[in-house]
Formats: sequence, structure tokens, C-alpha cells
Amino acid sequence: PGDSFNRIHWRSVARTGQLMVKEFELDPTAELYVVLDMQERVQERVLPRRGERGMERLSEVRVAESTEEYAVTAAASIARHMLNQDRAVGLVAWGQHREVIPAEREVRQLYKILEALAVLRAWGTQSLAEVLAAEASRFGRNSTLVIITPSLDERWVASVQHLRYRGVQAVALFVDPQSFGGWRDSRPLLARLADARVPYYVLRQGESLAHTLGVGPSAAPPRLSRSGGAYQPQRAAS
Repeated sequence: PGDSFNRIHWRSVARTGQLMVKEFELDPTAELYVVLDMQERVQERVLPRRGERGMERLSEVRVAESTEEYAVTAAASIARHMLNQDRAVGLVAWGQHREVIPAEREVRQLYKILEALAVLRAWGTQSLAEVLAAEASRFGRNSTLVIITPSLDERWVASVQHLRYRGVQAVALFVDPQSFGGWRDSRPLLARLADARVPYYVLRQGESLAHTLGVGPSAAPPRLSRSGGAYQPQRAAS
């Protein structure tokens, strides 16, 4: 598949692809679109300390401990597992260019998606809200979106609401930028998602996607506890 495929953390992908069908509970006939937020300004990363291996390569590859890399790994994991379940899967990502792969279930679809993800970079200028608005005509009542984003801009939640009014289903995988060193509080965005009744998962730096999906989606305002020096949402009691 080429050297660029080595930029995806395949061990993480292999570990975390198994819970998707159970956790997302998708209509088996629905087409799934992975919508990956590649706007540059919303990304955060944990930089290596000066002198550590990898410092000299920051401009060449995605930083492993970054919202960008976690999001790309999650997208690869979801696409691989859903296609293995014979579901139609597509990709929407506006990074260094507009990348749209229509939903298909053909054998080559996984290769096309992984090839795109391997070279994708978070150099985009459009916000997630703008991307969802621009691509809205692509999605219909038979579409389910898995939106992967670190964006704290609440406008994208409104865009999801508009799509849901049209019958489009959506679930969010929020890659918490605060856990990667971002200074802004993530709680208002999570409360907005809960208010809009958009199911969401929170993926934090240092957590596996399997752990994140294993706790189930949140559908109520987050309850907060102090943990490790930062406030973290807890799953609401059922």
C-alpha cells in the first residue's frame, strides 16, 4: 500500500474497530458517512520535549499525540469495521483539499478510504459547520453521519440539527482538545450536544477508542468530576 500508510497507527485501528456496530446501532440498510473535521485552527497537539525523537519531523508527519492523529485513526477504524460488516461507507474531509468518497460497499472502498486518510492533513480553512452545509445535499434519510471533530464551535451542532430535521441520523465523536493541552473549556460544547439530543462520545488524549465507545454515548448534560487536575464529563446514570 505504500509508505504513506505507515502514518496511520494500525495497531490502534486493529484494537478499536470491533465495537462500532454494537455501539452505533445503525440501520443495516443505512449508508454511513464518516465526516472528519480537518480544519487547521481547531486542532491541538502534545509536542515532544526539545531533543526528543520526532521533534525534527513535526513539519513532515502528523504528531501522534494530536487531535488530528486520533481523529484519523478513529476514522480508519470505523471505516474498516463497517465495511467488514458489509455496510456502505463514505468519507467527507476538507483538509489540504476537498476529499469526498461516495458511500459504497465494494471491495476497493476500504483501500480508497485508507489511501485518502494516509495523506490527509489538517490544513483546512473551512469550519465543520461550513463543510456540513456545503455537503448537505449528499445526505438523505438513508444516511447516518459519524462526525469526528475537536471543534468547540457550537455552530456545527446547529448544522447537525438542520440535517436531522431532514431525517439524517448523526452521532458525534468529540476529540477533546482540552486533553491535548487546549485552554478552552469543552463543557459548553458537550452541554450543547446534549441539549440538541445529539448522541456523542468523548475521546481524550491517552484513551483508546475502544474504551471511549465502551462507555456508551452520552445523551444528557455531562456531570462533572475533578480528575487529574482537569474537569472531565462522566457518563450520566441510566
